[in-house]
Amino acid sequence: MHTLKLAFKLFHRELRQGELSLLFLSIVIAVGSLSCIGFLIKRIDNSMLDHATQLNAAQLILKSSTAVSPVWLAEAKKQALKQAQMRIFPSMLVVNDEFKLAQIKAVSDNFPLQGELLVRNIINAGGDAKPGPALAQKAPPRGKIWLDRRLAQHFRLSNEAQGGMIGSIELGEAEFQASGILERVPGQSTSFFTIAPAAMINLADLAQTETIQPGSRVDYIYFFSGPRAALERYQQWLKPQLRTGQSLRSGVEGLRAVNTNLKKAGDFLSLAAVLTVLLAAIAIAINSHRYGQKQYKNSAIMLCLGCSEKRILAIELYKLLTLGVMAGLAGVLLGFLVYSGVLLMMDDLLPDAGSSQSTGIDMLPAWVGLSSGLLLLLSISMANLIRLKKMSPMSLIRKDRTPEDVNSQLLYVMSIIGLLVISFWYTENIKVTALFYLAIILSSLVLYFAAQFLLSRILYLGRQYGLINRLSLLNLERHRHSVLLQVATFSLLFALLIIIFLVRTELLDKWQQQFPPETPNHFVINVQTYETEAFQQYLQQQAITSKGLYPMIRGRLKYLNSKPINEVIPESAKEHNALHRELNLSFSPVMPVPEQQQNQILSGKGWLENRAKKAWSTKEPPDKQSAKISIESGLAESLHIKLGDTLSFQIGAQIIDGVVYNIRKVQWDSFQPNFYIIFSPGLIEQYPMTWISSFYLLKKDKFKLNELLNQFPGITVIEVDEILKEVQYIIDKISHAIEFIFFFIIAAGVLVLSSSLSSTLDARMYENAVIRTLGASARQLRRCLLIEFAVVALLSALIAVVLAELTSYILYQEIFNMTYAIHPWVWLSITMISLILICGIGLMVVNKIFTQSSHASLNQFV
Repeated sequence: MHTLKLAFKLFHRELRQGELSLLFLSIVIAVGSLSCIGFLIKRIDNSMLDHATQLNAAQLILKSSTAVSPVWLAEAKKQALKQAQMRIFPSMLVVNDEFKLAQIKAVSDNFPLQGELLVRNIINAGGDAKPGPALAQKAPPRGKIWLDRRLAQHFRLSNEAQGGMIGSIELGEAEFQASGILERVPGQSTSFFTIAPAAMINLADLAQTETIQPGSRVDYIYFFSGPRAALERYQQWLKPQLRTGQSLRSGVEGLRAVNTNLKKAGDFLSLAAVLTVLLAAIAIAINSHRYGQKQYKNSAIMLCLGCSEKRILAIELYKLLTLGVMAGLAGVLLGFLVYSGVLLMMDDLLPDAGSSQSTGIDMLPAWVGLSSGLLLLLSISMANLIRLKKMSPMSLIRKDRTPEDVNSQLLYVMSIIGLLVISFWYTENIKVTALFYLAIILSSLVLYFAAQFLLSRILYLGRQYGLINRLSLLNLERHRHSVLLQVATFSLLFALLIIIFLVRTELLDKWQQQFPPETPNHFVINVQTYETEAFQQYLQQQAITSKGLYPMIRGRLKYLNSKPINEVIPESAKEHNALHRELNLSFSPVMPVPEQQQNQILSGKGWLENRAKKAWSTKEPPDKQSAKISIESGLAESLHIKLGDTLSFQIGAQIIDGVVYNIRKVQWDSFQPNFYIIFSPGLIEQYPMTWISSFYLLKKDKFKLNELLNQFPGITVIEVDEILKEVQYIIDKISHAIEFIFFFIIAAGVLVLSSSLSSTLDARMYENAVIRTLGASARQLRRCLLIEFAVVALLSALIAVVLAELTSYILYQEIFNMTYAIHPWVWLSITMISLILICGIGLMVVNKIFTQSSHASLNQFV
């Protein structure tokens, strides 16, 4: 108890005298930024996932080609999961003996479980039927039918003489009253293939229509929502029982565009979190080392008065724990306040009150931030304090430097390991964290030596040509070790800020460029070869911009290097989806395809065929010697396919071969036609094929799809409006969150900068007090210090630029799949910023040297 009371007394005195101010502030900002970013990452992750799953109408979706066993539904009820059902099938709607093919969606009363079903009720006024405002509703009432906009426009146009949209519609043996227009239907991600416009009825009315008969093609969709733990248990129970024609997915699985952009956003936020952890560790390390140095004199006095080494260490440990807890709690409070302010400005990031993801505030980020701050503080500080056990009172008073022993070195190693563990724990992304630290560690190994070489050159040139005054040269030479450490620290700091700024700016720019206003939101498949010319002419007449027509041949991958593929690939790859279905094969006379800029060749060569100008429907005999294959990189990696391998595909009853000529990266979220396999011409164009295209269509022009389907009744339209809308929503919201996180990182960087400059304040005050006593003026001292700071700033900027460019290249290529280019404009900018910050903050930190007399300065060191 006496030791504890003494520790608190000393802590209170040091806190009042300002000795702990910078260390306290560094912990507050470290824990505050960690907590705030943690809160934001959790909330953004939950809200983005919650918003994206509105496409699915539930958290878990079971799709089957036949009705599932009642036991499966009973088990879901046992797990307390909410359930809804949908049946999707094509059928004819009849109005006054006029037939119209429609895609019927029969839904249960509680559909949707998640998201909003927006419907415009039809209002009859003065004999005219007009749509009212869009309202969120559940399933249609019994005897009612809701039509999508295309059907509504079709029936209105065909019944203009009657003064409004017809109300009575026949479906099979039943008659329905049209009472609403579908504005938005969640669950559309379960079936994007729209062979006809959609109509919705209540599932209870389905039996009386008698439209579903033995042999009818029907998709059975089952929706489940509930607590996450219950959903996971149900998935684990159900997955082993799934058969062919049945699939189970949760969240945004299967929505490649949404998943890709959520992953990119998560990778960036993880990178920001890693950077925050690293900057926090640097700030705590600098200030704790300075604080430990200041305690040597007090420890020497206590040792002389008979205090044991063990008690001194206990006192210091109590002080550090008290400081860590106080600063940590203040940091958590600061982080939560800033997080709350961000949410006030971005309230639409909050999930709906009834959302399954809205389970209150997750306090895990607060505990992670608090424990991370304490771990870094104790491990780094104890490495300094444990050396007291190896020092005598006289050596402490004389401030003799004692080599670090094995125990202190072990604590430094533990600090680094703790930093890595915290980063992995905090980001939950091992790849991003590992690559980031690998790049930083490899780069940091050369920082010190690069700074040492450059500083020696500067000192040499300064002496030879008189570029730097003698006093500044002497200071740089005398403080060579601390100058090198500062240059290394500032270089790392500026490089990290450059990296996060470049990734933030270019990631957002790339996202925005990736989805311009006229990004295709409709795909068309099953266009026949004889229809291609007429199809393109129709699009031109309707002023619809197409992304081109591409051939598709259905084929199944059977052999790899003349052996059955299942026998030569690893066990883990045998469940790959590409092995259990037919793939869409294509061919192109030119590779890479000029119109498809989202395809980049990673290895191998492209090709340019002489027959490029010929029609792609040529009937030339196949030439196996010239058959080249371009394969998507993800499929090649999963199936362990490499350049030069021979792949064999079964098309109909025929087996065709091709040699892997190149491997390319495909941007699947580009909303343009993409293929796993592309052949060179001369082999597969002799087989039956269809064509695929994509185009952009405004919502008000949806009626053009009716005309398109009337003119080309065999085609299939895939509408991806809602997916594109979700992706754009995610990009917009993540962009705002990134802005706030970037300011946190800047604040942490400024703290590191000021802490590093303050770490040499005592030595500079003593030396400059002596120099002033010998007759130097304050003006001369300021000029000398300014030159020193300018040298440090220029060296730091130069090394930071090189380090940032190298690290950015790795991150762009390996993490974000972005095209890398050098950034000359950054070089000048960071040089100016470095000069302004280091010189400005440096002069502010050492200003105390010039505001007090030399006598008072010397008295502090007596």
